[in-house]
Amino acid sequence: MNCDDITRLLDERALAQLSAAEAGAIEAHAAQCPECARQWLASESLARFRADVPALPPALREQARRLHAACETPVVRKSTRRPLLFGSLFVLGAAATTVTAFTWQDASAANR
Repeated sequence: MNCDDITRLLDERALAQLSAAEAGAIEAHAAQCPECARQWLASESLARFRADVPALPPALREQARRLHAACETPVVRKSTRRPLLFGSLFVLGAAATTVTAFTWQDASAANR
């Protein structure tokens, strides 16, 4: 086994779910690899911690599940650029119309 195999096994399964052959292979590799040994110890500590933590009451478990589902739901946000763009174009068009009207009025007054 190499380091990638060890990491995959420790990430995919709880320590209690490892077969005797897998646990033996991890121990043999960890004896030679300090990084995998640290990861193995961390996994064991986490497994002991999780075993000591009491289960959540059903009402709290349901509330946590709903909160998790709400966090996973994508939020659709409206773009604020489009109204700003159209508003700017409207103001620009109104200004151009006003300038054109005054220029045309001045030109027609000068021709009289």
